[in-house]
Amino acid sequence: MIGRQKPVRLAAAPGEDKLKQLLAEALKNGSAQVSWDHANHEMMYTLTVTCSTVKERRGWERGKTGEMVAPEWTFYQIRENGKDRVDHWRMASADIAIIQNLLDESRTLNAPAQVAPPAESSPPPKDSYAKQSGTFQSKTFASASEPDSTSQTIQTDRTSTGVNLSGELKEVDVASILQSISLCKMTGRLNVYDTNQQIEIFFNQGELIHAISSPLMDTSKSTRGETVLLEVFTWDDGSFQFQHGWQTAERTVQKHLQNLVLEGATLRDYRNSLKKAGITQTTVLFRAEANLTEAQFEAKLANGLPMNIDFQKKVFLVLREPRSLAEILDAVPMDRVTWIPVIFSLVTSKLIAARGTPGGEVDQCIEAFSNIGELIRTADKGLLQPDTSMLSYPLFLSLAEKELARRMPFCLAMLEFNVPGASITNESLKAVSSTFDTIKRQYEIITFWQPNRVLMLLPLSKPAESVQRLNTFLDSLAEQSSMDGVSLVGGLASVPTDGTQLPDVLASSFRLLKKAQQSNVRILASV
Repeated sequence: MIGRQKPVRLAAAPGEDKLKQLLAEALKNGSAQVSWDHANHEMMYTLTVTCSTVKERRGWERGKTGEMVAPEWTFYQIRENGKDRVDHWRMASADIAIIQNLLDESRTLNAPAQVAPPAESSPPPKDSYAKQSGTFQSKTFASASEPDSTSQTIQTDRTSTGVNLSGELKEVDVASILQSISLCKMTGRLNVYDTNQQIEIFFNQGELIHAISSPLMDTSKSTRGETVLLEVFTWDDGSFQFQHGWQTAERTVQKHLQNLVLEGATLRDYRNSLKKAGITQTTVLFRAEANLTEAQFEAKLANGLPMNIDFQKKVFLVLREPRSLAEILDAVPMDRVTWIPVIFSLVTSKLIAARGTPGGEVDQCIEAFSNIGELIRTADKGLLQPDTSMLSYPLFLSLAEKELARRMPFCLAMLEFNVPGASITNESLKAVSSTFDTIKRQYEIITFWQPNRVLMLLPLSKPAESVQRLNTFLDSLAEQSSMDGVSLVGGLASVPTDGTQLPDVLASSFRLLKKAQQSNVRILASV
């Protein structure tokens, strides 16, 4: 390797200052290495660190060049004669505190009980992370230079500490990884990293409690909290691995995992729409209409996302002349969680467009049809009751009858409030409607049925899956301030199992609702 230095032999294990010096040397020369005596004096510890680019590190995101990846540390012990090597762990990280923790842990586990190996005096690691005793894993990260045939999917290795997860984001979506950790009630840290950034997500008995994101080469510039989790949902490339037992006293995540998964899926949909439209960091954007009054701007923006309009106005004002997306983000700094929906909303509202307008008669025809989605959304909004934001009951029945005529399986849910109908406010109904919007799929609809019930039509849905989704809906609804002291219980009928005529299906959902109330369960479906 270029500039490789002669290995250094230390009198004791390296402390924090020595680790920083070692990393600086590796960044300069490509690699660095130190060794020191094992407690029995027959063996020798060795710690190496390698810094390389994507091109140089074999088996890592082929096709890219020049981008630095995380420094890779390797810790092993070997006899003085060079035989009987024992590898303890590999770690890709620029965080010295993490390496110090791993080094301290591995020295403790491998030293004889009566002899404690000396260590250079150094201040304790500056992070708040701690690892439970007895949960150290001997191989922390699979070597990037030694491709693993099983790394293309989630790797599962059941040990005394639970299930080990590792793999590539190209093969496994982030939601599946997080839900697997939650379902297995695992405690530890999930590392997710690409060539520029590392994200650490902490779980305690399956509960999501903390997330932090740092540039790989400057961990001092970090962000924390739920925004970090939402951003990682937009990643396509990168690697992940779960480390059992790692804990933190810091709490920056308050939302339930399922709510974050729903938000992340929505953000990913916006990102995919922009990619499909060919909008990347280098794409030049411009105002679709040069001269708009503020009232006209806000009227058009009503066709976009129901979000804060401040950033959308700032982006529109910046585009007095065409600019690339990267230039826009320099002028109006926003993280991915913010700029993706902002740009999506402006593009959807036809306020901005990407350079490269379609030409020719066919393309002009296609362009003329491009506002069909906008017209449909406007028509759908016109069908909603202004006081509840739901469909009217007769229109709901009409659409349900048409769904029956398709002779395709579907579910119909009836949910009842736990308070008298007279005490149900429009705010509560709007909370039900807006929360339903977060979990509904295309063509799913909701209505308010007097005096205190709502009906939901779920086309092409299966009962077990629908029960799970409705429980998620009720969890999200419980977090709404307008629902304090108010809850819902429901019955779920399915077609054709519970009937093939609309009155029979409605009656079945009502009977299941009453059984759910008697059984003290939230959602009950027929077996």
